[in-house]
Amino acid sequence: MMVGFLLLSANIYAQTQNTNVQGPVYDQAGRLRHYGYADGTSEDYSFDSSSWRMTRFVDRRGGVTTFVYRQDGSMSVVNPDGSIHDR
Repeated sequence: MMVGFLLLSANIYAQTQNTNVQGPVYDQAGRLRHYGYADGTSEDYSFDSSSWRMTRFVDRRGGVTTFVYRQDGSMSVVNPDGSIHDR
């Protein structure tokens, strides 16, 4: 059982060190952090350190979408073109 855990841990560590990997890469909390595609493009995901809320998304073209959360539960989405949408 310990060997399986060590292999899984080593695989997760290796994935976090190499963002050129195809397919999904998860962090230790199980959140998707990176997805690599066969054509060499990728998507990156960032999350609030204390929750599962996404704070940033970088698409395959390099466009950055930012998510801003407020204490009242509402949020704003800042799109790659600079437009802002309140939710």
